[in-house]
Amino acid sequence: MRNLKKQLIFGMTLLLAITFMACGSSQQKESDSTENQEEKKHKVEHFSATESKEVGDLVDAYLVLKDALVNDDEAAATKAVKQLSTAAKNITTSGDNTDNELYNSLDQFNKMADKMAVSDIKKQRAIFEEMTDTFRNILKQVGIDRTLYLQYCPMYEGNKGGYWLSDKTEIYNPLFGSAMLRCGVVKLELASKN
Repeated sequence: MRNLKKQLIFGMTLLLAITFMACGSSQQKESDSTENQEEKKHKVEHFSATESKEVGDLVDAYLVLKDALVNDDEAAATKAVKQLSTAAKNITTSGDNTDNELYNSLDQFNKMADKMAVSDIKKQRAIFEEMTDTFRNILKQVGIDRTLYLQYCPMYEGNKGGYWLSDKTEIYNPLFGSAMLRCGVVKLELASKN
């Protein structure tokens, strides 16, 4: 019986070690390739430039939400979602809204924010990862007021992987929080056209 317990504890420890090494190994390989990329040229996706206060508020609210998830703070995340939803509602659209791509993206974004506001932190993280793609689509349409970095964690959702945006190149993973805080790499720089 004691040997079985020891084997079970050893097996669990080994599994955890492999999981963390896989993320670290992935980070190292990505870090090496990132250094090679930086030597050549950093991959950049260009967005139209804007100094719109509404766009700035939307980006600020998204980043506050990201930081709350990084810090495993469900209450702060719920509060940030409300700010995010308000900021998204302040973005104006033009023309017939039924066929307006920006209107549809904002509507989808707000529906995700509404779901996130009444969810626990695990669901908030899942919705946050899903909403990042919609958020990028909104920014493509309204422009961007600063440089952002599309970051990626290969370990998220059973190795399916997940994305988020950050205003820093350093990795602070909102999809795992403290469980795997540094798991991830910068995939793309989003910069305004000057």
